[in-house]
Parts: sequence; structure tokens; C-alpha cells
Amino acid sequence: MRLALDEARRCTAHGDVPVGAAVVHGGEVLAVAGNARELEQDPTAHAEITALRAAARAQRSWHLEGCT
Repeated sequence: MRLALDEARRCTAHGDVPVGAAVVHGGEVLAVAGNARELEQDPTAHAEITALRAAARAQRSWHLEGCT
């Protein structure tokens, strides 16, 4: 949770809504992301979506079973 909160705080620097997300599997952090809609001018760059995409790349699978 601390990682997500830290990432949320960073979002305000580029004018985004302060939301952060982290994906963890078995105690290992797979991904951390913050809102980047304004930064990237991308309506899909929500923290949760970005974190899930990064976690799927890290796992080399879109099946994120056992992840939180």
C-alpha cells in the first residue's frame, strides 16, 4: 500500500489525479504505477490499468493468478 500511496503523490507533479496502484505476487512487487492521463495524453493511462499491463509483461502472461 505504501508503494501505491507514494506513486499517487508523484502524480500531482504532472497534473494528474493522485491515484497509485501496485501489483504483488507472493511478496514480490511486479509493478507500480500512477495515473498518467495528463502526462501521456492517454485516456486509458489510469494507475490500475498501467500497473496491470506492466505486471502482465513481468509475468509474461495476462493471467495474473495469485496477484494482489
